[in-house]
Amino acid sequence: ILLNVSDFDAKEIIILSVDCVNYPTTEFRLDPGTEWYDHKSHGPGLKYEYAVCVHHVSSSLYDLQSSYHATATATDILFSLIIMEAILCLDQGPFPAGKYNDMSVFLGMEKKKQPKAEWNRDALYWKLPKGKKVVADSIYSGCPEKVMIKREGHPEWVTEYLDRIQNRQETYHERLANFNILSSKFRHGKSSEEKMQLHRMAVDCVAFLVHHDLKYHPLMDV
Repeated sequence: ILLNVSDFDAKEIIILSVDCVNYPTTEFRLDPGTEWYDHKSHGPGLKYEYAVCVHHVSSSLYDLQSSYHATATATDILFSLIIMEAILCLDQGPFPAGKYNDMSVFLGMEKKKQPKAEWNRDALYWKLPKGKKVVADSIYSGCPEKVMIKREGHPEWVTEYLDRIQNRQETYHERLANFNILSSKFRHGKSSEEKMQLHRMAVDCVAFLVHHDLKYHPLMDV
């Protein structure tokens, strides 16, 4: 899914909320290491970044980019049928849960103290044009030019507005996690690469089902 920021209202500053989610898996036995460790589940896991629209947008925001180039999968076909009033604008992953924190994924940093010139240009940070911002939690506080977080001194109405945006994002995450294939330890795939590919396929299918349900049970307005 490719983000096209030109489809947002030109006057709109806060366009997205963003956060990462870790999903538990079984051990990566052919590629063991601490990079897979998820501190929340105290075991191996995979991390995904979700960017959710703050306001409803049309489906023209969406474009499908096949991860398999010339070969379209069933998941590709499902996402080409996404509903008209969509919520999810960008999902990236999977990443080893212990290798990157949420801020590193947002910036595209592969390692600490990496020069900015070497950051991954596919990261969300680079997709946001000047003047556009996302709402996120305090781990993103080091990037004020692109991220708005709750701070002391904000008027009460601003704090309440940011709370609603973040609560809305968490509700979306909860709807994904309601599916056992994501909330339970994922055990499919022989190699690490195959496990990550199959897990990505499962995430895409669940996201499609959640989007379809949003047509009848939408997220709250902010």
